[in-house]
Amino acid sequence: MTVVSLFVQSGRGTILCIEKALAQSGVPREDVNYVKAHATSTQAGNLKEYQSVIRCFGQTPDLRVNSTKSMISHLLGAAGAVEAVALLQAIRTGWMIHPNVNLENPEGRHAYKGAG
Repeated sequence: MTVVSLFVQSGRGTILCIEKALAQSGVPREDVNYVKAHATSTQAGNLKEYQSVIRCFGQTPDLRVNSTKSMISHLLGAAGAVEAVALLQAIRTGWMIHPNVNLENPEGRHAYKGAG
């Protein structure tokens, strides 16, 4: 249990998961423009996930990151359908992405301040 906990807390598990998904899919990281985050809207979890995404994709102004999990929690079997609807709505509205619970200051000290 401690090994798993430390693995998650370091962010290394998220990085390995992203890297493996990219390798298995054959999609180059520069072609990714949307990441559906998984953290549960806690400061510690969101920060580690943010750092992992930046580590894997760099600070790309065109990369959008969003999560519905902070609003809907763990839906288990229904999660895929809800996430698909949220993604389709974002695309349909020209990437007007819904707000994230507990993200009150997206321009805070950890936010990427890139162009665009």
